[in-house]
Amino acid sequence: MKSVINIAIAILLSAFSLSAQFLDSLISSFKKKPGIDFSIETRNSFLFNDTVKFRGIKAGVRFGKKFRVGLSFNWLKSNLYNQAAFFYNSSKDSSKGYFKMAYFAIYAKILYHKTKRWEFSTPLQIGYGNSWLQQKQKLSFKNQQFKKAMIIYEPTVSVQFKLLKWLGVAGNIGYRFVWHKDEKILSYLNGPIYVLNINFMIDQLFFEICPGCQVTQKYGPAEW
Repeated sequence: MKSVINIAIAILLSAFSLSAQFLDSLISSFKKKPGIDFSIETRNSFLFNDTVKFRGIKAGVRFGKKFRVGLSFNWLKSNLYNQAAFFYNSSKDSSKGYFKMAYFAIYAKILYHKTKRWEFSTPLQIGYGNSWLQQKQKLSFKNQQFKKAMIIYEPTVSVQFKLLKWLGVAGNIGYRFVWHKDEKILSYLNGPIYVLNINFMIDQLFFEICPGCQVTQKYGPAEW
């Protein structure tokens, strides 16, 4: 696992060693009319020595083909069930529940190399949210027990291959750094992030289906 983390850090460092030519193209992208950026994703990770899934919804703006920024909402999709004392060091309560966490984040994505099919980028996000226990499996914001605040930072690197203008196969690798009020849970929340999924670019699909629509005329068209 350490070797994977070291590789991810090395890629991140090399990715941010940007040339003057790239910086010029990045700056010029801000002079173009911004477009819509929207996506739904699933991320794999580890919590409490178990494999789990996170879901995320992102909505923001893109500047040319180089930079995207916006807000996201993320939550733990998997169900982890145990006693409260297993999750939180400060609790001696023997009651059981499902561990949940959810957070809002600001995300940014720098595209440092792009062709018609291939896209190499460095997505990252930093956010604020909470962890808690609840009695139902499905995520709920009612009747939250042992609710505690946390700060999350997630730098990653990404490679995507586009099958269509609105459909791509992507792979991400990165790490989740968490600041949490409870020291016991803190060591379990930090962990690697890895993604291998199909990306449906809903905005590009809309532009492709409705090229004559007013929204497409303003923010489109669909592009490779």
